[in-house]
Amino acid sequence: MEMIIMELQNLIDKYISHLYDNSYNTRGILRYQSLLNIFYEYLIIQNSLNSTTLISYLNGITPEAILNSVDYYISKGAYSEDTVGMYVSVIREFFRYIKNILDIGNDDLIKSFGLSKRDQRSFAFKYQSYLSKLLTNGTIQASKHGVPFTDEQVRSLVKFCDEHIVGPDISKISDREYDQYVKSLAVKLISYLGVSIDVLNNILVNHLDLERGTIIISGFRLHLPYHLRNQAEVYKDKFRKNSSNNTLFVLSDGKCFDQANKLGIYISNCFRYDSSVQNPSSVTSLAKYAIIQLIDAGIDRDTIRDLTGYKDEIYESCKQLIDLPIKSKQIDGIVKQLPAFDYL
Repeated sequence: MEMIIMELQNLIDKYISHLYDNSYNTRGILRYQSLLNIFYEYLIIQNSLNSTTLISYLNGITPEAILNSVDYYISKGAYSEDTVGMYVSVIREFFRYIKNILDIGNDDLIKSFGLSKRDQRSFAFKYQSYLSKLLTNGTIQASKHGVPFTDEQVRSLVKFCDEHIVGPDISKISDREYDQYVKSLAVKLISYLGVSIDVLNNILVNHLDLERGTIIISGFRLHLPYHLRNQAEVYKDKFRKNSSNNTLFVLSDGKCFDQANKLGIYISNCFRYDSSVQNPSSVTSLAKYAIIQLIDAGIDRDTIRDLTGYKDEIYESCKQLIDLPIKSKQIDGIVKQLPAFDYL
């Protein structure tokens, strides 16, 4: 093994390069990097590790050690279940990467990621127990609407949806296949723009302009991604059930999504065997992921509220996830340049 990966910073750099190579959102990557830098500080400063002891430490690291690093993150300013949840998700994905690609890390730790939440050996069980203590003693604020899904989870969900969208060569599909098609399209649209169920149900058939490749949502005419556009075209032209309801997304019973759990249960099917997903049936958690992307892209608060149908509480919870790690890094860089830093 090359000496270059014997230092933690090089491991982090390799992971960040992996994210860029796989077309992750640039602002999201910076957020990942900032959170991993906090983990770096914890390991190097709190544990006095060096290049000689690092690999042996990582090969033996336990869920408890990762949870201890959360205390350090909280001391840096994290104050909510959302921020802690995102931090833990990033660290977990980092360990999966270095184990799969570089064969560095504890096998038992990786196995614990995949165990059921009810299994006391699982990372998810230990994390929930730890989280409950933080919430009970008021160290952090509870998430009122669900912790946002991560990039990895949304990618898995989109793949799941694509697998349940039948091809255009099928002339007749069952009601179950049809409902899967409609739900998949709806989930992908939420993943893209973070729209609420109410906004989703207000999209009409004539709001979809296939010649332009656009859709009108909350009064905004927006282009659809290539694959979603093609899938929507097949749905509208060949499969959509006749209904007195002019809503675009109509289920086989002729109704729209009158309850969020109709989509929530479908989403949870994707994460049936992934215990790392804290709230697998939360439509809002999926929407919050997309809203974070909208904020990253520079769209202002009022426009996001108008587009998605979600109000200030959801927007602010997403905004804090963006601000905290980035601001922490910016402030740290500034204070290290203060004159007193050299002699204190």
